[in-house]
Amino acid sequence: MAKHEFGIMPDPPAEGVWYSEYVPEKYRCISVDDGLIESLWSGSAPEAVLSAPTYYQTLSQPGHGLDYTGVTLIPPSSLDAFIGYFESIPQAAELTALMHRARRAGKFLIHFGI
Repeated sequence: MAKHEFGIMPDPPAEGVWYSEYVPEKYRCISVDDGLIESLWSGSAPEAVLSAPTYYQTLSQPGHGLDYTGVTLIPPSSLDAFIGYFESIPQAAELTALMHRARRAGKFLIHFGI
């Protein structure tokens, strides 16, 4: 099954820098089955998740929710929306724990789509 990768960024994304290179080891990413992420678009995710402010590859490209096939930078202020959704899914426990750690530390999360 296809996988998505999520990791905590040690430093905030820098203005003008593109985070388009696939380097999950740099952020000590965890792998998440595509089925869990795909569920966001199946109609079960609340609007808060789908409209959560994020960035696509760089801070100059604001977006909402996850970029399914690209890189998403998730700011600490948007993590509650994602946590609220994934917390109710037992198979997403590791992802939810990662999101909680990022939120407590005030760190961005990086998502590498499929």
